[in-house]
Amino acid sequence: WPMIQAPLFQYPDDPAAWLVEDQYLFGEHMMVAPIWENKTGRHVYLPAGKWVDYQTRKILEGAQWHFIEAGELPGIILVKYGSLIPQVAVALSTDSINWNEVELVAYSEDGEAKGDFYVPETGALVKLEASFAGGAWKLNEKGIHTGNTRFSINAF
Repeated sequence: WPMIQAPLFQYPDDPAAWLVEDQYLFGEHMMVAPIWENKTGRHVYLPAGKWVDYQTRKILEGAQWHFIEAGELPGIILVKYGSLIPQVAVALSTDSINWNEVELVAYSEDGEAKGDFYVPETGALVKLEASFAGGAWKLNEKGIHTGNTRFSINAF
């Protein structure tokens, strides 16, 4: 499926998701709501479930509209609660990204998070699962091959 999707693509049974024309999902786990016309905030529709504001880390309930102010980034990004989002150090181009050191951010307080990771070395898309136990997040690596990538996991 395409990386950028209208909300109705992931939430076909949600009538409000069919009406949203100015926000999109980036993959399955992130909702992006651009801000237009020199404004500092906007109304955003969130499908059912919990969502985490990427900039403020505030948890919002879905299946409703919210007015959200932008933070330092001039837009609004929300992460589906329970997601595991890979992040890398800032690079000047995709050619210079260090794929050997990837931080996974767990957007969960419930002890479980899931996400996807594309392994550049092998071209494989792997499903990642992490859990919080013994005071630390741990990646369930059973059956996954991530090449030379080393992961660190932090909570939002």
